[in-house]
Amino acid sequence: VIAISQAVRQACLDGGVPEENLRVVYSGVDPERLRGDYSMKGLREELGIDRKADVLLNVAALTDHKDHSCLLEAMLYVVRDAPRTHLLIAGKGELEDDLRAQTRELALENNVHFLGFCNNVGALLQLCDLFVMSSHLEGLCTAVIDAMAMERACVVTAAGGLPELVVDGETGRVVMPKDPEALAAAIVELLDNKKQCEKMGRKGRARVLQNFTIQQMIENTLAVYRELCSS
Repeated sequence: VIAISQAVRQACLDGGVPEENLRVVYSGVDPERLRGDYSMKGLREELGIDRKADVLLNVAALTDHKDHSCLLEAMLYVVRDAPRTHLLIAGKGELEDDLRAQTRELALENNVHFLGFCNNVGALLQLCDLFVMSSHLEGLCTAVIDAMAMERACVVTAAGGLPELVVDGETGRVVMPKDPEALAAAIVELLDNKKQCEKMGRKGRARVLQNFTIQQMIENTLAVYRELCSS
């Protein structure tokens, strides 16, 4: 059994898979795939977002384990401290109507934008200042790897394999799941320090190039096959 993270490996162990039958091969991305894509350059104007406003981005299916509800609650605290901050949510799913209703209940319609399914994630990453993932359950999350490859600092929860991607204090911030205040505090902390954000983004890309490219995923998968064939 090939697990995509140490967290998934542990879940397999807990489920009864023998340790000798487990190998970890991290998911990988093409680090150049999303670079240089500016086809959504006019999105700020289209959404009515001021050029000086801070933009957060979340790319995920609108499902329970991604916990957008916690992210929306966190936005209440973010907007209290930084009222011009905007959150872009790219993705579709069964919870879309519920999340839109929650946004209205929290009076966040002017700060939260549901973009639906987007093919142009590279352009969104070019636009945003910070990438956020609020999951309470996660295998690894290639959306975060994409953001790191695009030199974006990330604020994530300590769910599943996310802490294996984002090094707290170096390539972003890691907070506990289901804690909107902690999530908001980490977001505001990085938005208040753009130089630190940029430094974390550069370190994040370096980490992807070192550990999470598609070529490394292929080679490491082949290594497992070779090991099994030779035995």
